[in-house]
Amino acid sequence: MKLGAAVAKAFADHGVDTIFGLMGEGNLLIIDHFVHELGLNYVAAANEFGAVTMANGYAQAGGEVGVATVTQGPGLTNTITALRDAVSAGTPLVLLAGDTRDTENKQYIEQAEYIAPTGAGFIAVESRHSVLHDVANAFHRARRERRPIVLNVPVEIQHDDVLYRTPEGAAEVPPAVLDKDEMDAALGIISVARRPLVLAGHGAVLSGAGDSILALADRIGAPVATTLRAKELFRGDPRSIGICGSLAGPEGSTVIDRADCIIALGASLSKLTTERGALFRGKAVIECDADPARLGANLDVDAVIAGDAADVAQAIVGFLDLAGIAPTRFHEEAAGLLAGLRDDGYRDSSGDGVVDLRTALSVIDEVVPVDRTLAVDVGRFMEETVRRVHAPDARSYIYGASYGAVGIGMGTAIGASFARPARPTLLICGDGGFMMTGLTEFNTAVRYGRDLICVVLNDGCYGAEEVQFRDLGKNPDLTLFDWPGFEGVATALGGTGVTVTTLHELHAIKNAIAARSGPLLIDIRISPDGMI
Repeated sequence: MKLGAAVAKAFADHGVDTIFGLMGEGNLLIIDHFVHELGLNYVAAANEFGAVTMANGYAQAGGEVGVATVTQGPGLTNTITALRDAVSAGTPLVLLAGDTRDTENKQYIEQAEYIAPTGAGFIAVESRHSVLHDVANAFHRARRERRPIVLNVPVEIQHDDVLYRTPEGAAEVPPAVLDKDEMDAALGIISVARRPLVLAGHGAVLSGAGDSILALADRIGAPVATTLRAKELFRGDPRSIGICGSLAGPEGSTVIDRADCIIALGASLSKLTTERGALFRGKAVIECDADPARLGANLDVDAVIAGDAADVAQAIVGFLDLAGIAPTRFHEEAAGLLAGLRDDGYRDSSGDGVVDLRTALSVIDEVVPVDRTLAVDVGRFMEETVRRVHAPDARSYIYGASYGAVGIGMGTAIGASFARPARPTLLICGDGGFMMTGLTEFNTAVRYGRDLICVVLNDGCYGAEEVQFRDLGKNPDLTLFDWPGFEGVATALGGTGVTVTTLHELHAIKNAIAARSGPLLIDIRISPDGMI
């Protein structure tokens, strides 16, 4: 078997059935074998950035390693921003990159040197003797390190003969044993806390710890909160106060202020979650994470526990039961605070050819089928979006702001739609994000028959910069764009589109959603002055 074919088969034997990519000299033989000999799926993106963001969305929604492939040189350099975003997101991903050893080739670069600053791992396939081990190592490292690994395969060796061996299954990793001293320190804090709060992060989602965390909250009489990435974990549960941090609502912030102890499970305690530590000042903080290297990395804490979120939560409950520690009643106080503060009353500002952002998002949440996957791009609309538009569970919320890069949304939405094809994928993006990358890949969604509902919140500008100009007392006209009508653009790209400029048109989008037979774009006109 030729080395290129061996790479394709090894990917299949490692459980890969879908690869996102863009074809070139450095990877075309591998893709050809994967599709025509193995009968598996290749999704041809319009550009390399899109391919990697699709693999990212696929991994987030499906819980498996996402896989993308690109050719050498410019094919690889076009992935840099998407790779960095996937690194920041902690997404397990393998990027198969073609390469050339011909230094006279105009596409030649030292590819490892370009990848290093992104934080992704890099494995160079040197020969036919190492290739199968290298592929296995790439998948093993992607899972263990929870980051992209670039597998670099020079085109010059892809015709070499390889004696193929089916890879062995990955060895079972024994569960970590919780450290007794760490547990004792944490239990000492919990036992004297009077107003404990349990905070769940993305690590809790990955470990399936939701029920265990709620059981812990019940045992100690605590309300629960989540980080932004885990925002749907306790959706609808009366014990939940919502998101903790800079995106918390006033009611949630009030409860957090009252807490005297924070038990963080699978949460990185980033500056946004803790408001640079200010939100947790004066409180005892216990941090639990499966990766010991993360403990205390972002915040000085009072106790740490290295372990899986579900295991830690269950162990704490067990020890409290043995010690006969009585629960607090802080959950009752929190419920009273929430009941007194929850008031979403606002004056709708729709009119003059635009609709109120808050109303638009509330209607979208209501009329798009509830069983959906939600992807959110980067923009100043994010704050209201994460509060008003929801997914049915935490795995169905695809996070796109890990690196703060505008334009991640379309690719992650398309990738997620392949992981969960039986439900619609709802993408919320801005006009800038759509024009930057969404325009390129909307037709990819068309070509592959994705059930994509793309909502463009169109204020005709790059919003963060518009705000900065206004704050500086300067004219923001440099941030404004006279875009083409996106309804017509969607139609030209093979989908359908509608334009919303009034409340009547906003409520009528339910008809377009019900009648959709492929990707649908909803262009909602928003005033720059009305963006939150």
